[in-house]
This record gives sequence, structure tokens and C-alpha cells, in this order.
Amino acid sequence: MTLRGASPNLAQLSMVQLAARTLDVACDALLADRSLQRRREWKLPVHVRALPEVLRALSSSHAVVLSGQTALARYRTTYADTPDLRCFHDHRRGRPRRAKVRVRHYLDRRLARLEIKMRQPRGHTDKQVAWRSFGHRDLDRCDRAFAQQHLDWCTADLQPVLEVRFRRITLVGRVQQERITLDCDLSWSGPTGRVARPHLGVIEVKNATRAGAEPTLRALSRLGIRAFSASKYALGVAQLHPGVRCHRLRPALRHVIAVANGGTP
Repeated sequence: MTLRGASPNLAQLSMVQLAARTLDVACDALLADRSLQRRREWKLPVHVRALPEVLRALSSSHAVVLSGQTALARYRTTYADTPDLRCFHDHRRGRPRRAKVRVRHYLDRRLARLEIKMRQPRGHTDKQVAWRSFGHRDLDRCDRAFAQQHLDWCTADLQPVLEVRFRRITLVGRVQQERITLDCDLSWSGPTGRVARPHLGVIEVKNATRAGAEPTLRALSRLGIRAFSASKYALGVAQLHPGVRCHRLRPALRHVIAVANGGTP
């Protein structure tokens, strides 16, 4: 079954783009110093119409990263998993040690890389990356070997299971070691079709420590935006893989749909 959301509201996306361009632009040195390959993460769903206000609230503490000449960059991410969806079920069960494997395409810059994200028992996330050829979503021998270096289970049967497309604005802290991404115009494609949530925004706050993230989380809380526990990958599998066990994700999915529809969860 194919599910379709409403067409993207181009006026809203233009307002987001304009709001982003009012921020100072991050220089290369600042961007390199905010890579945060080890960090803690918080995800916060929001309706896309609230993103300009979010950007204004963060403008004094953060700078925006440009992708070429635009702040609103296009991404395509293909998630790989085992035939029995090990990565998904580890997330669904709340395993303290879990991983995600994905090929991320930066469409505006025609770049791609393999990313291995590993959630550790103490709550932080490590990310390992390897640049690869642009345009191919399937894992090759080199990709599998790289993944095997960082995972303690066999990666030989990893295969593409979900594709996520979105537009992203990236902010970096002027002083604090922090990255913030604001995703919108999201869509998921899987074995049963496509789901689009063009009015959903997902904010991710990435900081080395909880204490370091508190000023940003408080600023977002004052706007009525609060964190929830679910990834774009887990939500996509729950919507597009029929028969998969996902009872624990149902509240998060209802929350996200309510936000995307403009309601109050």
C-alpha cells in the first residue's frame, strides 16, 4: 500500500530558508571544530511552520552552515539492515548498545559517505564515516569491510531496507561544542510504498554533554518543543514494513503524526 502526504508547502520552505539566511555563516574552522563524532543526541519533532521561530531563537548562539549557496540542503539516506532487521529491533527494544548503518547522499554537493552510528551503554553516540562513490545505494565489499571494523556482529548480509529523503539546515554553536540539525520535507520509501510528512520538522541537538545542551533544550522548551525517543529510521520501518513488531514505537509515531498535522500531542 502506498501512503502519500500532502504536497510540500513551498511558501513555508521559503520562509525557513529566509530565516536561516539571517544567521551568520559558519566559517570552515568553526565547522571543523564542531564535528562531534562522539556526542549525546536529542530529537524533537515540530511542525515546519515553527522552524523560522526556532532559528530566530538560536540566532545569537549559533551560526548556519551553507551547502553551496543554500542553507536548506537536500539529503537522501539509505539505511541498511539484516534480513531480520537487527538494527531496528535493537532500537525498538531499547538496547543500550545498538547501531545504524546508512549511506548518506549530499545531493547538492554530489557527495556520499557510509556512516556507522553506534549508541553506547552510557548514552553517548559514536559515529564512524567513510567517503564513497556518489549515486549508489547498495553496500559494496569495501563498505561491508568498513562496517565490520566497527560492529561486533557479521555484516555480510546487510541490505538496503529504507530510504529517507529530507531537506536540512545545520547550525553550529558559536561558543559551545554543539551541532543542531533541522530537517523538513521528509519522506520515507520502503517495501510497501512511500510515506511523506512534508509538514513535519525534526530537530536534532548534538552535544558532548547533557549540561552543554541544556541552554538549547531550554530555549526549545520555551517554544513548546520537547524531546522524544525515536529515530527517523525506526519510524520509517514502523510505517513501511508490514508485520514488524513495533508496539513500543506506536506512541512516538502518533506523537509525530499529531505534530505534522499541526495538533498538540
